[in-house]
Amino acid sequence: MPESLFREEAALYRTTDAEGRRKLVSPPGAGLLLLLLVTTLLVVGWFLATNDYARKATVPGYLESQHAIKRVRTSDTGVVEATFVASGDLVETGSPIVRIRSSIPVDETERDKLLSEYRLQLRSVTARQAQLEKQAEVESADIASRVDAARSAIRHGKRVLELETAKETSLNDTYNAAQPLYEQGKLSRIEWNRFRTALLASRQNIENMTSEQSRRQESLRQLGLEQSRSSARIETGRENLGQEASRIRQAISKLQGESRFVIKAPSTGVITNVFAEPGDTLERGTPVASIADVDSPLHVVLLIPTRSAGFVEPEQDVNVLYDAFPYQQFGTYRAHIERVTSHALLPGDERLPVAVREPYFAAIARLDSPTVKAYGNDVPLRAGMTLQADVILDHRTLVDWLLAPLKVMRGRSD
Repeated sequence: MPESLFREEAALYRTTDAEGRRKLVSPPGAGLLLLLLVTTLLVVGWFLATNDYARKATVPGYLESQHAIKRVRTSDTGVVEATFVASGDLVETGSPIVRIRSSIPVDETERDKLLSEYRLQLRSVTARQAQLEKQAEVESADIASRVDAARSAIRHGKRVLELETAKETSLNDTYNAAQPLYEQGKLSRIEWNRFRTALLASRQNIENMTSEQSRRQESLRQLGLEQSRSSARIETGRENLGQEASRIRQAISKLQGESRFVIKAPSTGVITNVFAEPGDTLERGTPVASIADVDSPLHVVLLIPTRSAGFVEPEQDVNVLYDAFPYQQFGTYRAHIERVTSHALLPGDERLPVAVREPYFAAIARLDSPTVKAYGNDVPLRAGMTLQADVILDHRTLVDWLLAPLKVMRGRSD
């Protein structure tokens, strides 16, 4: 064994180099704490990177009909004494809307002259209404008679076609039976041609009858369209004459009542807005209310304050909360913004069913559903119902939200 270059004491010293020196000792559980800290940081980072932050605003609104809105206007200057309807009310033709006190005194002689003129106009309108009803009766009877004749012709043609089809089947059987006899020479060519000609003639008759039946069906369809157009034309005439008669009767009632007259609904529908309140002074032609057809589709009108309208854009989703159906019990419903007005409106520009205290933009949104699910039933919504809507104003990740102050400071420094 080779002899070492170092003494035994020196070699022993080299193996105990930690003696007399400081040594860092990890406390118990340090590795577990480090692992927990790293895991927490990773989870927080994942949460910030994958989750979003949304800033929303709750804005007021109401339901309104999309089309067929009629504005009821005053026929003379006056002061509103009373209103008989509110937004969302269902009215029928002739239902009172407002009562107005005329502010223009009328001379007795002038009033009698006006009454005579109005009565002549009313008699003329009444005669036109009677003539229209007679015309409707004649047109309806004429079309009904032509429809009955067309249906009778179709039924008769169907029976004849069935008989001809049976005849063709019999002739075809006879022809098929005569074919082998002709080929065997047991039947003359003249007889065979007679069977063949009869079969072809029957088939031609079937083709002609089928074409004739198609023409009769088309004629019946055209009669149906003519009946629909006639009904629509008559109904439009009735509505126009009814409105004219209502206007004349209101004028007569106003003159007969000396200084007061009642404005009535020209047609059946739902009150979407009331523009007049007791004490208001109205000029001739001023709208007092608007009426929408009962079956007209609805949309949402959102009144978005100017401070919240910067990021509102078409096709944006909103959550609708109806005041008549508390969201805690009936939930929220979805709508989609279609358009936003290009200019701001002031609180006094229009009479609205909801209170507005600051300038706003009006946004139109379409509903996903025209009904509300309540107690297992689909309850239809009605024009004039008020609501609240949650509109998303800003949408970004949590990381962007946390870094936003730094970006703002950097933008200011630039």
